[in-house]
Amino acid sequence: MAFYRQTARSCVRILLCDEIDAAEQFRLFFGQKVTGVRATTANTRLPTIKSSTSVATLLQLQTVIIDEVIATVRILLDKCCLLDPSC
Repeated sequence: MAFYRQTARSCVRILLCDEIDAAEQFRLFFGQKVTGVRATTANTRLPTIKSSTSVATLLQLQTVIIDEVIATVRILLDKCCLLDPSC
């Protein structure tokens, strides 16, 4: 939760200690995650990327409704890369 202090020119957001702690925990979590991924993949070979050409073209975008988007996203697997050792 944050409080706002009104000044003559602008509204200044004052962070509470809980928000600062949460932000620090978030930073530490992802710092450790990146360190873990780097350590796990440090000795792997670089991927071989092959050039390819595509004959497909995008000629027209079709309109979709929000319910279709939500339904499609809900059936997707967890948003996690299989290369991530924590998955």
